[in-house]
Amino acid sequence: MGYYIKSIHWLDAMTPPMERHLEKLAESVVALLSVEVKDQLPAAEPVYEEPVIKRWPIPTWATVLLALIAVVIIGGVGYWIISQMGSATGSASPTEVTSPPDGGSDWRALSFMFSNPQIWEESGDNRYTAVGQREVDAFAWSTETFEGDLSVSLDLERQESQSDGCVIIYGDGHEHSYGSLIFCVDWDGFSLEKHTIYYDEDENNLAFNFRDNESDKVYSVTVEIIDDLASMYVNGEKVFSSFFDTEEIDRSGRIGLYKKWFVGEITFSNIQIKTPTDGD
Repeated sequence: MGYYIKSIHWLDAMTPPMERHLEKLAESVVALLSVEVKDQLPAAEPVYEEPVIKRWPIPTWATVLLALIAVVIIGGVGYWIISQMGSATGSASPTEVTSPPDGGSDWRALSFMFSNPQIWEESGDNRYTAVGQREVDAFAWSTETFEGDLSVSLDLERQESQSDGCVIIYGDGHEHSYGSLIFCVDWDGFSLEKHTIYYDEDENNLAFNFRDNESDKVYSVTVEIIDDLASMYVNGEKVFSSFFDTEEIDRSGRIGLYKKWFVGEITFSNIQIKTPTDGD
């Protein structure tokens, strides 16, 4: 078996999610494309002398023109390779390093009610902590409902290495809401899911950006919905953007804070919202 497969390039990508293996695949492809041509040439063949043919010298302007054409071609090929590497990682890689939507007077604080108040602690300064427990998911819902485009910003602090905290957009106030979007800061990255985290991962996941997120650290998060495009910013960096199906997503509902039942303590603070009507 080894004799037949040793010359074949292969990659073990059986462990989901597939997006985590695409970056390694892209690096391998680029490495193969950059192999020196001389390494691919066959052994030298006998050289036969040809009659010398006298040619007219190439004018200087033609040499310059050819050099410019070569630069354009090489630059185009390089741009194509880079763009392919970026597209290969899909939405799991940052779209760009940029700042979240500007703050200002249009932002206003949100107040919340609790589905299970016994596992929440409220300090009274727009700070809510879902305490560590191993029984049920912790949900808090905004007292207001919102419709259409919006931006939500908050600070999220994870107390344990395996803890995950999420913000829900367009929830119905009844735990897992069909038609909602769920933005999460997980121990292994940033993710966007629809409806609930408990559906089939391949069908439910809209975006994932793999990161080794540290515990005992505050993450400044901003999520933004414009038409059918959802974006997430963390500490000033856009970590992903993803389109969603407006036939599935309601684009009307409450803002939710969510801690998964099997993880440690999560603190949400400085929670604010901005909608197009807030500036009127």
